[in-house]
Amino acid sequence: RNVILNGSFQVAQRGVSFTANGYGLDRWKTFNSGGTATLSQQTFASGDSPEVGLDTYVRIVRASPSGIYYFSQRVEDVRKSDGATLTLSFYAKASSATTIPCRITQEPGTGGSAGVNITAQNSNVTTSWQKFSVTFNMASLAGKTIGTGSNFEPVFDIPATTATIEITGVQLEVGDTATP
Repeated sequence: RNVILNGSFQVAQRGVSFTANGYGLDRWKTFNSGGTATLSQQTFASGDSPEVGLDTYVRIVRASPSGIYYFSQRVEDVRKSDGATLTLSFYAKASSATTIPCRITQEPGTGGSAGVNITAQNSNVTTSWQKFSVTFNMASLAGKTIGTGSNFEPVFDIPATTATIEITGVQLEVGDTATP
């Protein structure tokens, strides 16, 4: 039911800390257009995890933040999102209160129609681990041409803030309810 892979950031075959744009922690990619930022895999201390079974999380630190920074995961085949209701859920906390916009893009692929960016929804993150759930009504693909490499992509837009942001337990499911 969860179409996200490595939503608890346990797999890190390329390394555990990244500052460059591109793929870092397995299946997750970053984009930074200004300032410096570090994305890293972290391990929960015993008893600190917000849910049993979550052992690791991602930490994002933006030093001298400016411009855009996001991290996301592409899910193959945009047709899986055709007119669907999708629910994105995750746990998050920050070093100070901050708002994280989450959105989903639909990309019909090379040779396909123009992509669609589904309106972002905000999650108001505090200094304690909390579970967030946002629901998206995806666009219909009726009349669109699907090309090669089509996908849909949940995106976390990390604000230009000096707050340290931590996320784990990411799930993306069909329907309007987040499951455990």
